[in-house]
Amino acid sequence: MRLLLASLLLLAACDGPPAPKQAVAAPPAELCGQASKALEQLKTKGAIDYDSKGEATMPQDAWMRMGATEHSQFARMLAFHAACVSPDGAAERQVRIRNESGIILLENMVPVTVDLGAATD
Repeated sequence: MRLLLASLLLLAACDGPPAPKQAVAAPPAELCGQASKALEQLKTKGAIDYDSKGEATMPQDAWMRMGATEHSQFARMLAFHAACVSPDGAAERQVRIRNESGIILLENMVPVTVDLGAATD
């Protein structure tokens, strides 16, 4: 009986069920074009291979020459590309980058939301 009462008190103290996640619009067409163009240039040079799901393969030595900022930018390009190809309203996309042997170099959820208000300030 005490357990039931304690459970009811805890439920009463809650604000209710969590609000449903709001759908996020697809990234702007200009950003989609830029990400696609940059990835295609890298693919043409033989530097990477990528797909529309946010996965890419690149040589380990090329990855090691990149800094943390470049890793982040590359992952964000892959995430935006995936969000543009298959817009599903998700605020983040799974990105997975492997070396030529299939070893995962980076696996992360990457935000694909764009704050247009900050861009105009």
